[in-house]
Amino acid sequence: DESDILKHDGQHIFFYDRSKNIVRITTFLDLATAQPTAIEPITLPKNTFLQAMYLHKGKLILVSNEQRYYYAQKLGIDIDAAVMPSPVKESVETFKVSIYDVGNTDDIRLLSATTIDGSFNNSRIIDDDLYIISQFSPQVTITYPKIYIDTKKCENYNIYRPLFAYEDGRYIPECAGVYQDADGRSYRFDYSKPTIKESYLIPMINKDEKPLIQPERFYAPCKLNQFPTITSIAKFDINASRFDQAVSIAGYTKTLYASANNLYLTSTLYPYHYNYQEAYEREMIYKFGIGGTFDYKARGFVDGNLLNQYSLSEYNDTLRIATTSGSGFRGQTDNAVFTLKQKNSTLEIAGSLRGLGHEGEHIQGVRFLKNRAYLVTFRQTDPFYTLDLSDPAHPRSVGELKVNGFSSYIHPVSDDLILTLGRDGGFKIDLYDVSNFANPTKADEKVYGSSFYGFDAEYTPQAFIYRASDNLFGITYHDRTSSYMDILQVNQASKKLDSIDTITLSPGNYENRGIIFNLNTTIYGALFSGDNVNSKVIGAVQ
Repeated sequence: DESDILKHDGQHIFFYDRSKNIVRITTFLDLATAQPTAIEPITLPKNTFLQAMYLHKGKLILVSNEQRYYYAQKLGIDIDAAVMPSPVKESVETFKVSIYDVGNTDDIRLLSATTIDGSFNNSRIIDDDLYIISQFSPQVTITYPKIYIDTKKCENYNIYRPLFAYEDGRYIPECAGVYQDADGRSYRFDYSKPTIKESYLIPMINKDEKPLIQPERFYAPCKLNQFPTITSIAKFDINASRFDQAVSIAGYTKTLYASANNLYLTSTLYPYHYNYQEAYEREMIYKFGIGGTFDYKARGFVDGNLLNQYSLSEYNDTLRIATTSGSGFRGQTDNAVFTLKQKNSTLEIAGSLRGLGHEGEHIQGVRFLKNRAYLVTFRQTDPFYTLDLSDPAHPRSVGELKVNGFSSYIHPVSDDLILTLGRDGGFKIDLYDVSNFANPTKADEKVYGSSFYGFDAEYTPQAFIYRASDNLFGITYHDRTSSYMDILQVNQASKKLDSIDTITLSPGNYENRGIIFNLNTTIYGALFSGDNVNSKVIGAVQ
C-alpha cells in the first residue's frame, strides 16, 4: 500500500483537508444519501503538516512533519512569524508517526506517537509493517580562532564578507579570505584549529529516548565525495502500534521502489563523476530484504538516471530498471533497460537493451508488467515501445508506434489494452491496442483543452482511480474557479473510451481526489476537494 490523502475501509472514508489541517471522516452511506453523520475530525497539531496517510485494519496512520521555531518560542514571539530556528540540536528537523484506533469512529483513540529526527522521504505498508524512509543531516557548530593581520591594502572593505582579492583589476594575494571587524581591523580564520561547540550527529527517536541508528545495521559505502546525509528505513509494527527496528546507510537517496519481498533505494550521487561535456551519470541501487529478515542485502550500478518508481520492477528474482543517459540539450541521449540479478552482495547486470528512442529523447513513462514492458520517450513525437523481457539476459524491443505528444503514466487495462495519461498541447488520455504486441496501435484518445490545468494524476498517480470490475475510471482536475472529476469507461468490446459523467465542485482546489463506488444497485461518484465534497448517481449496477 502507498500513502495518499484519501483512504477508505469500505465503510468509512478519511480524507485530508490541507486548508484546515484536519482529517475529515465520512461514510459511503453519507455520500449516497447526502445526510452527513456528525463525526469529529482528527486535527493535526499547529505547525505540523501531513506527509503520508494510511488506513490499515482499523488503524489510521498519519506521518506529519514538524515546523520548529525555537528562537520565536524562547523570545515569546508568535510562532507563526518567519523566524529561523537555532542552528543547534533544537533545530534538527523532525517528523511524527501517529497511529490511531479508528475501529469505532465515535471513540477515536491515539495509540502511539513517535517522533523521529530527520526529514520524511517516502513510505510503504507491506503486510502488517510500515516502512518509513527518512534522511538526516548531522548538525555541527564549529568556531575558528581569528588571526589578525597588519596590512594597509585590505582596509575599508565590507566587514560582513570575505574581501575580494582584486583591486583595480590587480590580484592582491594578502587580501584573499580577509574579513574586517567593527573596528576596521583585518583578520583571517585559522581553519587549522577548529573548535566544535555543539554537535548532533545521529538521528534519535523521541529526541533523547534512543538512537534510530543501530551500529551493526548501519552501512557506509566506500566512496569519494561522500555526503554526510544518513538515510534510514524505520520499520513499524502496525499491530503493536510501535517502532520495531531500523537499518541505515550513509548517503543520500532519491527514489523508492517496493516489491513484496524487497525495498530498493536509488541514488545518483555514487560515484560523483558528472562530466559536463558528456553528461555522464550512474544510478546506484541499494537492495534491502523485508521478506523474513529485514536488512541490507546488495548494491549495484547502471548508467544514466531513472525517472520515478515505475522505472523499477522486480519479477522472478530479477530487477528491471529503465534509465536515460546524456543531455537532451545537446541532442545526445541513450535510453536503456537493464536487468540485474543478485550475486552475493552485488546486483550484477544480467542483460541490457540500449538505444531506445530517437536522438535527444528522454524516457517520459514506463511500466513493467510481468515479462512485458511499455516505454515512452519524447522530444517532439511519442514513440510508444513494447518490450519483451522474458529472457532477462536478452531484453528485446518488439514494437514501436509514433504518436504526437507524450505519455507520463501507463496503466494496464487487460493483456490487450494499455491506458496512458500524458500531454499533447492539453492533457490527454490514450488507449492502446497491444493485442499484436509487435504492432501496437492507438485505439482511442481524449484530449482536454488548454483552459483546464492541474490534472492531479500527472503528478500523483494515486489520484488516478480505476476499478477493473467494470473498467470505470476517474480523472480529477481544476481550472481557476472549480474542480472536476470526469468519469470514463474503457469499452473493451469496441476498444473505445466512453465518457460517462462529470462531477463539479465550486469553489475548487488544487488538490483533488475521487471515488467511484456501488451501494445496493446504484453506482455513485464522489469528488473531494479541500473541505468540499460532492457526490452523484452515475449509473446502475449491471
